Amino acid sequence: CLAWAVAFAPAMLLAAVLDWKRRTLVSRVGNAWGRTVLFASGVRARCIDPHLLPPPDEPVMYVANHCSYLDIPVTGLLKRPVKYISKSEVKKIP
Repeated sequence: CLAWAVAFAPAMLLAAVLDWKRRTLVSRVGNAWGRTVLFASGVRARCIDPHLLPPPDEPVMYVANHCSYLDIPVTGLLKRPVKYISKSEVKKIP
């Protein structure tokens, strides 16, 4: 995963500079990174009932239970803009 993060870092920085207001390009690069990490890891994930998801332009909050390190890459499968938040204690994790 670290190699893919390093590989996608320049694209993410460029996307952040080019699309700093809307951040949709950043989300697209992040989604591509997530799908790439899953593919490289041999993980096959799919949405069982995609018709139950809200429309891509509707604001929604997904909450991960962090049962694995794949929670964040799996959000790449949503194919919609994603923003991440975390609690302040996460900064203290080495």
